[in-house]
Amino acid sequence: KAERLPLGRGTDYPSVTLAGKNLYVSSDNGTTLVMRPGRDYKVVATNKLEYFLSTPVFRGKRMYIRTWKHLYCIGK
Repeated sequence: KAERLPLGRGTDYPSVTLAGKNLYVSSDNGTTLVMRPGRDYKVVATNKLEYFLSTPVFRGKRMYIRTWKHLYCIGK
């Protein structure tokens, strides 16, 4: 069954990242969905930053996102 991801208005990027037990998929409007993979996907969280075109990068317990103006480090 196909469903549209609730990323809002913008361009969705096919660079889905698996980190731990979660999948991360982003849109250029700054929205990132955190999902649990499986037959029926489950959105665990929706996060919003400023506009970006990069794929989140994970290193240890940190996630890095490069936006047009900033480099964010999220985690411990």
